Amino acid sequence: MIIAEPRFSASLVSGENDVLKFDDIGCAAHYQMNQPGPPERFWVHDFLTEQWVDGKAAFFVYSGNLVTPMGYGLAAFSGRAEAEKFAENEKGRQVSWEETPGILRSKSQLTKGGT
Repeated sequence: MIIAEPRFSASLVSGENDVLKFDDIGCAAHYQMNQPGPPERFWVHDFLTEQWVDGKAAFFVYSGNLVTPMGYGLAAFSGRAEAEKFAENEKGRQVSWEETPGILRSKSQLTKGGT
């Protein structure tokens, strides 16, 4: 997997200590939806600094206006204030990691013509 835009990337460590890399935070969330439990560890890149951040401590923003590599519209931040400001500027909303499956399901319904 080539990571073209690090600010949107994520990495998960599975129970077998396999390191999985994703070019879009939404891809990591989609993968995790199909797993029996939470990842051992996961990291995301801070959208502004491109530094790795522990996914459990990150603040996530979803915006339909945000163009990400795979179109999921998710960005991560190390600080709440930065996430809130970004959400306001991008007409998005701050979300938790646990909310991402619902966002993915909603986007899936929209692309399939659902209501």
